[in-house]
Parts: sequence; C-alpha cells; structure tokens
Amino acid sequence: MEIFLQRFNKFNKEEKFIGSFKSAIDRSLSNWKDINYENITDDVFGKLNVNSYRAFVFSLSKKDDDLSQWRSYTKNALGFSIHFNFNENLILDQTKHYDPKSGQDPSLHNCRILLKECIYSDELKQEAFHSLLEHHYKKFKEESSRGFWLNELFFDILTLCLFCKNNSFEAEEECRIVVSIMYDFHLGENLINFKSGNSFLIPYIELDTVDTSIKGITIGPTPSAFLSMESLKILLQKTTKTNEFSSPIKLRLTKIPYRSW
Repeated sequence: MEIFLQRFNKFNKEEKFIGSFKSAIDRSLSNWKDINYENITDDVFGKLNVNSYRAFVFSLSKKDDDLSQWRSYTKNALGFSIHFNFNENLILDQTKHYDPKSGQDPSLHNCRILLKECIYSDELKQEAFHSLLEHHYKKFKEESSRGFWLNELFFDILTLCLFCKNNSFEAEEECRIVVSIMYDFHLGENLINFKSGNSFLIPYIELDTVDTSIKGITIGPTPSAFLSMESLKILLQKTTKTNEFSSPIKLRLTKIPYRSW
C-alpha cells in the first residue's frame, strides 16, 4: 500500500517570509557571543530562495472517529478512517529509497523523513524556534563556511514551520509525515507524480507502507453500513490474502449517530 504526500506550498509570499526570517535572526544575534555579524548580510539573505525548498506532507490525526473530522475531511461525512501504526522502520526504509546518501555521515544526507505532532501553542513554537537557533549557533562557531550554515538554518526553519499550526485547529491533534528535500538534491522524474488540483497541477510522491502499518479501519456514517462492511471485507481478503477472522486489520462501524443523507 502507498500513501501520497503532497507538495507543500505554504510559503507563497517569499519576500515577506525572508524578511520575517531575517528579523528573527537579528533579534537572536544580540544574545550570541563571538559571532561575526558581517557574515549575516542582506546579500546573503537575498540568495535564500523559498521556492528551492521542497517538502512533501502527509497529514494524520491522533483522534479517532471524530464528528468534526468526518464533516471537514469527507464528502457529506461519508468515508473511511484508516488507523496507522508507523514505526522507525518505515522512516528508515523510505529514507534509503529517497536518499542515496542514507547510511553515510548524517551531515551528507540530502533527504529527511520526519513523523511529528503539530505544534499549536505559541509558547511551544517559540521554544522550538529558539532551540533550533541555539543548535545552529553552535554549528556556526564550528563552520568555516558561514553561508552554508545559514542555508541549513533557513531550511530547518522552513521544515519546523511545516509542523506549526494555528491554535484554532488544536482539537484536530494533527501529526504529519514530512519528506524534506535538501537544496542540493533533486528527486528523479520517476519519483514525482502529478494530480489535478482546482487551478494547477499538484506534485506528490508515494511512500510504501508495510502491511503491519494498518491496524484498523472505521467506516464512517453511511446509510449502507452493512454493504460497506461486506465490501471492505472482500477488499481486504483480496489484498492481504487473509479472511476476516485471521486478518490483523480490525474493521468497525462509527459510533456516531450522524446523518447527512
């Protein structure tokens, strides 16, 4: 089974984002000692390019069988909720697939695959941001190429932003799988697919999941609950080569008495 990760294109106002990034760095510089301020110049920031950052995202939720999510993410609350149980093996296996340098020195890696909970609290966002800055400050003092250090910080902050959401969405308890591509690495044409969006083509990539990643499926509100359950059992028998009694994937109907029909 494959899951589709869609290209994330949140940073559409590039100049505004670059300006915010520079302001945040400048505020932190006052707390850093033994730093050469001349290396942080408008010229360096001008070379940073948001569009060269590539990230693909797959969103999940820790909440199961939730009415607000049936309403928001399905058509007329009709659909299925798939219960995943991802582990480190999935991340390691897919990193090897997308990054030919995987297994070498981590500093040489071109691709990172992350599975993390989204951050909603403004306080936690600030803590994560400052923790990231402190990490790169240590690298700054060790690096001979200051421009390379700044590029790494820039891409790490963009990646961190992918896990930051407005606190209005906190009830969703979202987690994300993010495939982050470093600026010097280009995915082969055979790894990127496209699907039609409302007004433009949407690039996406696929991650292979192991059979044991799926633990269960919940059938959402439907006027044909019995037929839906029987059809799903046939599908699983065909794809997993097991019957409903031996299959590790547990099927159940929603407990929510909601009607959209």
